[in-house]
Amino acid sequence: MTRKSLPLQVDDLSHFSRALARQLGEASPPHLTLMNMLARAAGFQNLQHQRAVQAAAGRLAQANTAAPADHRLIERTLTQFDASGRLLRWPSRRAVQTLALFGLWAVFPPDTLLSETEVNRILLAEHEFRTPRPCAGP
Repeated sequence: MTRKSLPLQVDDLSHFSRALARQLGEASPPHLTLMNMLARAAGFQNLQHQRAVQAAAGRLAQANTAAPADHRLIERTLTQFDASGRLLRWPSRRAVQTLALFGLWAVFPPDTLLSETEVNRILLAEHEFRTPRPCAGP
């Protein structure tokens, strides 16, 4: 017979740890040791790892409040592509270059390891310009 998962959510690990220590009585390990044990039981390396993961999650949640899109930059980038989506020329402005790279990056197959030859083949198919040849010196 299969067991059903019983999810447990603890809002305050310290409070939970103290309550558990009271239940264990004299056999209870020190507070910090017990908190590390609980963090490992939750799948973390230790309490510091759990705190770091939660702090990163908080920072990422704040990062989702991104600034609105710069439509002028998007318009400038789109002028670098033809109607079929091929890059006509390499942009001179860094911000436009970065955005154009996303357009090139989007044509690569996801979760696929590619050799340098395959990457070059894909890139050559996605742009109309050729790299200039170096000038011969005097």
